[in-house]
Amino acid sequence: MPKHEIVVPDDHLPAWIYLHDQNQSGYIEPHWHTSVEISYTLSGSINNFFIAGQSYKTRPGQILVINSADLHSIRTFHDPEQDERALTIIFPYRIIKRYKSDIHAYKFNINTLSEEKWDSHPAYQALQEKLESIAALYHTDAHLRKTILLLEILELLLEYFLEKRKITLSDKQDSQQKERITNIKLYIEENFRAELDLEDIAKFCYLSKEHLARFFKEQMNITVFQYLNYVRAKHAYPLLLEGQKTATQIALDCGFSGLRTMDRALLKNYGLTSREIKKKNINQRL
Repeated sequence: MPKHEIVVPDDHLPAWIYLHDQNQSGYIEPHWHTSVEISYTLSGSINNFFIAGQSYKTRPGQILVINSADLHSIRTFHDPEQDERALTIIFPYRIIKRYKSDIHAYKFNINTLSEEKWDSHPAYQALQEKLESIAALYHTDAHLRKTILLLEILELLLEYFLEKRKITLSDKQDSQQKERITNIKLYIEENFRAELDLEDIAKFCYLSKEHLARFFKEQMNITVFQYLNYVRAKHAYPLLLEGQKTATQIALDCGFSGLRTMDRALLKNYGLTSREIKKKNINQRL
C-alpha cells in the first residue's frame, strides 16, 4: 500500500492529517465513513480515485472531497521518475456538525470543478494555499497554526462549496445496501482461503448469482472475484515479506489456485510479483 505517515489526532488538532509518499503501487479497497475527507495532490498523480460512482485521475493542485458515506477507493501505480506526494485531511462528522448543525442535509461539491476554473476561483486558490501550508508544517509541532489552518479550510468549504442534498429513494435504501456490502465483504474476509465461487457467496446473502454480481459491481466498482483476489493478495503480501514460506506455499495458503494466479493479483494490486516482493525485502535488509 502507499506509504503514509500519520499524525495521531489529539486535543490540539480538530482533524486527522496524513501525508502520503506514494513510493510504490497500491490499492485501498472501496470503503466509506461518516467523516468528511479531503485529498490534495501535492505532486505526481493518483491514477484512479473512485468517489461515489466517479473515477478521477488527479493532477498536482487538485482537491477532492469525499462526503460522509461516499463509497471511495484508490489505486496507484508508482512512477519512479515522479515525486508522488498527497495530503489527506479527515474532519470528524461531529466537528463539522458543531459549525453546521444541519450538515446532514448538505454535501460538499468541489470535485466537478475543471482545472481551468481553479485559477478563476478565489476560494479554490485559497484552499490550495492553506493545504500547501499544512503540508509544509506537517513535521513540525506548530499545533496552533495547524489548528487555525484546518478551521480556515473547513470555513472555506462550508462557505463556498456546500450545496443542498437531493434526497431520493435510492438514498433511503443506501444504508441497507451498505449493510449488505459489509456482510459480503466480511464473509469473503473470513473465507478467502477456501475455494469460494459466486454461488457460495450468493447463497450466503440470499441473492441469485446474477443479482450478486451486478449489485457488487455497482456498489464497489470492482467484481466479486477482483475483490476476492485483492483480499487474498493483501494477506499474501506480508507473508512474502516474512520469507518463511515459499511463494507457492503462500499462494495455496491464501486461497489462490497457484503461484501464477497469485502473481497476477499481486501485480494488479501492488505492481510487483512475488519474486519482486521477496527481492525488495532482501535488498531493504542489506
